Amino acid sequence: MFNSSSVVSLKPSEARRILQVLRGGGSLPLIKLQRLLASISPDMVVNGLTKQITAHLERAYYAWPDTWKQWTTQGKSDWLDEQVIELVTQIGMIDELKESGGEFQVKQIPDAIPIRYGINGYGNIVVADLRTLRTDRLGYFSDLGDRLGRATASRLHETIYVKFLRNNPTVRDGNSLFDETNHGNDLDPTAVGNDLSYDNLVTAFRKLDDITDQSGEPLSAESAYLIVGRYWREVAEQLMENPKKPGTYSDINTIRKRVKGVIYSRKLTNDWYLIVDPKELPGLHIDFFEGKQAPGVDPEKNDSSFQFVHPGRQRWRIFHYYGLVWKYYEAALRGSQATI
Repeated sequence: MFNSSSVVSLKPSEARRILQVLRGGGSLPLIKLQRLLASISPDMVVNGLTKQITAHLERAYYAWPDTWKQWTTQGKSDWLDEQVIELVTQIGMIDELKESGGEFQVKQIPDAIPIRYGINGYGNIVVADLRTLRTDRLGYFSDLGDRLGRATASRLHETIYVKFLRNNPTVRDGNSLFDETNHGNDLDPTAVGNDLSYDNLVTAFRKLDDITDQSGEPLSAESAYLIVGRYWREVAEQLMENPKKPGTYSDINTIRKRVKGVIYSRKLTNDWYLIVDPKELPGLHIDFFEGKQAPGVDPEKNDSSFQFVHPGRQRWRIFHYYGLVWKYYEAALRGSQATI
């Protein structure tokens, strides 16, 4: 076990240089960390390690694909409590004026629909014993940041693609997101599984075109994102990139013009979906606390009761706050459920 009284202190200039190494994400022999702790305030060392963990955490977090930003809308919340957004429903067509003597009529706008949802917190506390680390180099903290970055990204993708898409959550009208009876947006209501093929994709777009609002107005869009799991990834890319209809030599692949892009999620398997381009009709909305899309890292102060009872151990709090809600569920259509 490390005893600070038995370690030779560093010169101030050397201490400053080592702190710069830590803050820049570099590593150094453990004995130098022990000398650093014996030479300066422990808080300065912890701050340096925190910067190192944070830098590697953010790098690993952003290494996960952020294509979810393409088919969702994002906002910010300044409060960690219940959120309310007011949704303006469709109002149909404006009135037709007569050729002569026509008057403008008052348009009765329906009351906005309040939708309530919460900002949820995600995170953990990690502990490192600075006195008994058995590594010669502080690459441990770089690796720790990488693992935490992957963990936070994985949780975000799980929330988006599984909890709010595959799991078919309840939406504002009290029905499931994919409800063939009430929403008419499920191509696979009995979970038999539909292959991602050219013909099935055409059928899915036709079904999307049939969706209407309360006034009978079509809510379909010109283009939609095709979201797939690992089972259909190559097939989806073929449908997007091949100018010819698959299996033919002369027929043109026309359906690809309506696919805004292919979104691959490692959280999905053989299920696939169409999500309308949010510029035409916003679907899933994500609010990040204070607009911070990246997770954060906070070190515990050295005067905490935990460190008093466990001297030499340092704790960090890893946190990420966000909330999700479906604004217009009409923007989503399920092509196939996960049957693997």
